[in-house]
Amino acid sequence: DVVPDAISLLYPHIGSLRSPFGFVRDKVLVNLLDVPGRSDASEAEFPTDQWVLRCKRLLASLERPAIGLALDQSDIEFIVGQLGLVAVLPLTVRGLIPVLGSARAVISMRMHPALLSTMLGVPTWALPYCGKVRPTLTNLGLDSALVGEGELAIDMSAPGRRVDYSREWTANYSASSRWLEASISGVT
Repeated sequence: DVVPDAISLLYPHIGSLRSPFGFVRDKVLVNLLDVPGRSDASEAEFPTDQWVLRCKRLLASLERPAIGLALDQSDIEFIVGQLGLVAVLPLTVRGLIPVLGSARAVISMRMHPALLSTMLGVPTWALPYCGKVRPTLTNLGLDSALVGEGELAIDMSAPGRRVDYSREWTANYSASSRWLEASISGVT
């Protein structure tokens, strides 16, 4: 059985976890990974040769200043060491949500920050670096947050960038809640 993504159970509560995090205010929050160094690099939907140069070109194309989002030590090493960005490293979900919610926009290779930022109504670009990103976001109805296959490029000036996914998250929350209740009660 395909289980609804449990992250949707956070949806009704995410607003209570949101608080201002001034350090990222009005900046583009980017989570770029060292894709060529990952075991799942062959699943990336974009070329990974000259990776650091491609990432730097992406950063240079942004209309706002960027700050890195790191979720572990390897992220820090790449974002700070290779790309030269300042980075934030939230240690908990309670720390991550204010960071995401305060950003002007989020560009994420990691799936969960992309999911959470769509919940928060922040303009989001999800870069599918591995095989789980596109199917998960598509299954949740968030496929318009995905960057298309091919070059690593973001058009932040495109009018009408979708930010309201409340209908999809409400439906995902309902499906996950029903699944959880049925699982606990043993009713299928």
